[in-house]
Amino acid sequence: MAALGASVPQGPAASAGPTPPLDPKAHKALSHSLSKVLRHTAISMGLELDAAGFASVDALLALPPFQRLRPAPNLQALQYVAATCPKQRFALRNDGGRWFMRANQGHNAVLAERLDTDALLQPLRLDDPLAPLPSVCIHGTTLAGWQAICSSGGLHPMSRTHVHFSAREFGAADTISGMRNSSQVLISVSVEECLRWAAAPHVRARGLTLEFFRSANDVLLTPGVKGLGNLLPSFLFERVEEVLNGQRGASAAGKQRREMPGWTRPTEEEWMKQFDSGQLQATQQPAAAANEEFAARAVAAAAAAFSAAASSAAAPSAAAPASAVMSARWGPEPTSRPPPGWKVPPHLAHVADEVAKEVAAEKAAAAEAPK
Repeated sequence: MAALGASVPQGPAASAGPTPPLDPKAHKALSHSLSKVLRHTAISMGLELDAAGFASVDALLALPPFQRLRPAPNLQALQYVAATCPKQRFALRNDGGRWFMRANQGHNAVLAERLDTDALLQPLRLDDPLAPLPSVCIHGTTLAGWQAICSSGGLHPMSRTHVHFSAREFGAADTISGMRNSSQVLISVSVEECLRWAAAPHVRARGLTLEFFRSANDVLLTPGVKGLGNLLPSFLFERVEEVLNGQRGASAAGKQRREMPGWTRPTEEEWMKQFDSGQLQATQQPAAAANEEFAARAVAAAAAAFSAAASSAAAPSAAAPASAVMSARWGPEPTSRPPPGWKVPPHLAHVADEVAKEVAAEKAAAAEAPK
């Protein structure tokens, strides 16, 4: 699915263009910051996204993470990063002379709730002549990940919104995204079989739903079965293979594979009995805080308080109350306390580190300022 509106060329083929506007180190830093903000921190940073996930380039570049980069990024730099990203993570759109940018997929659960899935992703449906179903759909994981999948009874989005699959064979040269070449276990599913199962009368009668989507960078995604803990149950796995190490330096495509030892595809009836009896220890997605703003401010306040306590002994005169050095975008320290048992959501764990750095920079500047 192409990005909405006029967009710049994207993907590996576009890399043979003009002289790069960034050196490799700056390019990597900018790409990392774009992924972090557009896929994870947009809401907590006050960046407005439309239903398809696009943000104004002007507003994006005005955020602190980009203001700190050197050289300061501009539209040309964003265009180059989007065009040369091997995984085609980003899309740019020109709307009447104004530029907008988005991440094509990989948004965390809280951010994805604010987006329109149909505007961001292409739904895959049975018997749709305009969008044929993929013949390949493979999820790659590690041996440790496979053990967790066996314990839970299927694939789970975890802290993300969707389980990601590749529409290419393992190690294929034209694979853009969706599976790592270092994968040790390959789980293949048939999208058509999954959708036909979801359309069956006995499944609909139980109130279960299952959807698949395709992103602009050709990643296949599913949120799992709603009504089964967002699991894609293992009775829908078509094939599970173990990737053998083979010769050192061998390409992914050249590695041998074998059927996963000890695994047998369960029947739907067997799986449902285990699920209904609670035998499957499904890893539940961490519950997001009821108030995203409160969560971000709580993390920021904790980081600021920690930074203030750590630096007060060394420079008591420069230390300021936590709320006084808070970045304006985080707001003041929360006046209310979180409910019992509340924990910082995983998708905001990085905020503490970022705010701590901001606070430390503020304090250093205050200490160096003329008295």
